[in-house]
Amino acid sequence: MRVEAHLSGNLPRGDSVFRVLRRHSRGKAGWEEVRAAAEAETAEWVRLQAELGLRPVTDPMLLWHDHFRPFAENVKGMAVDGLRRWYDNNLFYRAPVVFGRLGLGDPFLERYLFPVALRGLEVKLVIPEPLTFARLSVNSGYTDHAELAMDLAEVTSAEASRLVSRHGLSVSLVQLSAPELARELRADDLELVREEVGLFKRRLGCKVQLHTFFFSAARSLRSLLDTGVDVIGIDLHATPASALKGVDVDRELAVGVVDSRSVVVEEPGWMASLAERAVEATGARAVHVTTNTDLDFLPAGVAREKVRALSACARLLRERWGT
Repeated sequence: MRVEAHLSGNLPRGDSVFRVLRRHSRGKAGWEEVRAAAEAETAEWVRLQAELGLRPVTDPMLLWHDHFRPFAENVKGMAVDGLRRWYDNNLFYRAPVVFGRLGLGDPFLERYLFPVALRGLEVKLVIPEPLTFARLSVNSGYTDHAELAMDLAEVTSAEASRLVSRHGLSVSLVQLSAPELARELRADDLELVREEVGLFKRRLGCKVQLHTFFFSAARSLRSLLDTGVDVIGIDLHATPASALKGVDVDRELAVGVVDSRSVVVEEPGWMASLAERAVEATGARAVHVTTNTDLDFLPAGVAREKVRALSACARLLRERWGT
């Protein structure tokens, strides 16, 4: 049984970035000063992941204010509007507004990420899943919802590909963050999800992970197996392992054993047992232990301890399975 460990979203900003962002909002610091503080903290997060044996590593996305903002602020035919609650959390996102046909201009993801910190490492990119993106957008530009979702797949995959090629990154996994695929997955959504998964595979030439969270994946898991995805991610704090019994997962399973919405640091042995139960229930051929979603819900110190616990969980599983 192969065991991998990596993160599934944004990491929290530390004091230095918060301080300079506050100064920037008052006009007392330039954007380059913000970038410098975020770059230093990014290097620390990347170094911690590498030291703990997490692979592939992720950019902590410290300037990525919400799941959709970099795209909504830069894709032609899109803008941002007022605040909306991020599901049932005490967090909010700027609603993406679609007012016209979508298209790309100049490259922009490199303004929100720090590719230089990732060079020479095996990398995972985290991108909003297009159907989720479409459902959580305010749409006045398309009459066909499926067409909007596919155009979102086009622009997100193309921009991710530009980032990789422009900066020579070694990306082995792209995660499509997809809470909507667990909340509601209709029969006519499946072909759309197949197409977006195939598009990311062709554009980036790596494995694709559909990562669900906040909702139980038990109802949609069988359907997601038909999308051609390489890794299926489930939130084990929303999906009991017992609900997965009888679903034959003939591929790799990513299990969110770290709860990003709790300040309690999980015990590594408990997380390892949680992952074992999910693997036993599904017969998955490889397991990725990860966070259920973004750790930026939490204080930076708590998040670091959870990352360390995740690494210890992966070591325990490798010892138990002799890998």
